[in-house]
Amino acid sequence: MRRNSLIAAPALSSLSLLTLTACGGGNDAAPEPEPEETTQTETETEEPTATVTETVTAESPDEEPTGEDDGEDPAPDEPEGDGVPPGGAERLTEGEFDGTIHGEETQTVYSDEGAEVGAAGFAPEDGPLVVHAEPTRGSATVGELGPLDAVELAGRERHHPEDDEQGSWTEIVLADGYGWMESGQIGHGAGLYFFGETQDITEDYLDEVPPTEQSEAIVESVAERVIGPDEQMMDAEGEPAGPDWALISSPEDTGEEFYRADVTGYLDDSLAGERLFITVEGVDGDYQLVQVERTLICQRGVGDDGLCL
Repeated sequence: MRRNSLIAAPALSSLSLLTLTACGGGNDAAPEPEPEETTQTETETEEPTATVTETVTAESPDEEPTGEDDGEDPAPDEPEGDGVPPGGAERLTEGEFDGTIHGEETQTVYSDEGAEVGAAGFAPEDGPLVVHAEPTRGSATVGELGPLDAVELAGRERHHPEDDEQGSWTEIVLADGYGWMESGQIGHGAGLYFFGETQDITEDYLDEVPPTEQSEAIVESVAERVIGPDEQMMDAEGEPAGPDWALISSPEDTGEEFYRADVTGYLDDSLAGERLFITVEGVDGDYQLVQVERTLICQRGVGDDGLCL
């Protein structure tokens, strides 16, 4: 069953789809600026929505100016969010793990300490993803992740192989400490993913999506075409499988010029889905499609070429 989470409001790119690439050139930098002066200049001139770029600049004073104040909209950089999400707790030491409570140690792609992942695959009203102090549902809640939040992996995972009520857990870094997030909280297609390159795919849909009286109908039309034919697929347990989509943000929500929509649930061990950045404009009383960009949502990580591993 598809989740058409449309927000009924008239009105895309910023990880905009992604603002990763969905996320340039511009002002001449002063000769050999001091690192701190460069950081200050970037902070004052960067677009307020390019939060990921601002964070990187603040932490990397030796970087050269990005020149993003040339009047052009920055490419989308996903995941975005407003910096490191709040919350967290003191980190558990190895000696504090109890296998009967916290499960056993395991290692997958989410054990890559320091790698950035983002929440994806669910609408704001369907979330948030809950973060616990320990890898068990019985521990305290120490944070929450919305569909635009990004976090770093802390390098540890736990699994409860004998407990059907608790599954796999990933340790993440929050603003005030550490936390553990359980996979599969919300359901099909929702969770933490790696974000790859952003690609402009406007030409694939520009002539396929007709004008309409409602801007959200354009978003739905694009998302449904990305998913493909409406075929009901079931997994081994008899649950719905295959791609689904959710509306992540609208211009009215964010003040940006585009909608975000996540298409996730691809039956692929590499590509989990894609985050769409859809720009719509009003023309003669109707709305028409202007641009579509996508950021790759990856299951196992991202290669040097920006593609899913």
